[in-house]
Amino acid sequence: MYRYIILFLLINITSVQAFEKRALVFGNGDYYGRWALTNPANDAEDVAAALRDLGFKVTLLVNRNNRGMSDAVQHFTRELENGDVALFYFSGHGFSGKDVNNWDTNYLVGRFDEIIFTKAALEKESIDANFVQQFSI
Repeated sequence: MYRYIILFLLINITSVQAFEKRALVFGNGDYYGRWALTNPANDAEDVAAALRDLGFKVTLLVNRNNRGMSDAVQHFTRELENGDVALFYFSGHGFSGKDVNNWDTNYLVGRFDEIIFTKAALEKESIDANFVQQFSI
């Protein structure tokens, strides 16, 4: 009995089409001084091209600061409709830490133009990965 229910669900799930497949792709490598990375922009462009080939509508952003990344995430999620498939890709510096509630989190580092000496300053130049994830629920 359970096999038939699962088979029915699989048939019905696979026949459902998403309205659109959308992707937000970041490549940040233009960091200050020794923080600079050479590959993230190229990686992001390659991923964007592959996603386009798979039918995704891609927003590709290179070397954005934390504000630019935050704005792009908010804009991207406002355009999503119920049933859309959404994919987020980030290439650049990241680090683990604690958020304001002392929960473990990951930070995605935006482009910055001057030397950073403290973790707190680095957090200000970053967006919390939970900020991105909160829009997927």
